[in-house]
Amino acid sequence: MRWGTRRLAEISKQSPAHREKVERARCKYIAIEQAAYEAGDITFGAEVRRIEKLVNIANMLPVWQRPQYLMERLPMTLIAPEVQKTRFSAAQRAWEKDPQLFVEKFIPMFFNGVNQVKDSKKKGVTLA
Repeated sequence: MRWGTRRLAEISKQSPAHREKVERARCKYIAIEQAAYEAGDITFGAEVRRIEKLVNIANMLPVWQRPQYLMERLPMTLIAPEVQKTRFSAAQRAWEKDPQLFVEKFIPMFFNGVNQVKDSKKKGVTLA
């Protein structure tokens, strides 16, 4: 990966316009990578956090591409059937393994997602 970083540094040195393009691509890559990492989030409030990330990524696109990007991805982000299926499956496995541990650990972990939504609001993260 170091060769890629070096190459991007070379490109960004060519001109201020190149530097801006490299920085924009870097920010977009970081946002996409973070969104992919958080795709495994099954806690309560995951959908809200996913919408925040979706809007952040859309804001990096040219203005004329944003509506189409959001309209294509927003329905699945809101409904997120894979999140519901994963939640159910994880809850079922945890319950079958140890019902007491399920109540003591899994349920609080699931509802800890509410605190993550509240924390992001305190930090000033907005959907617009």
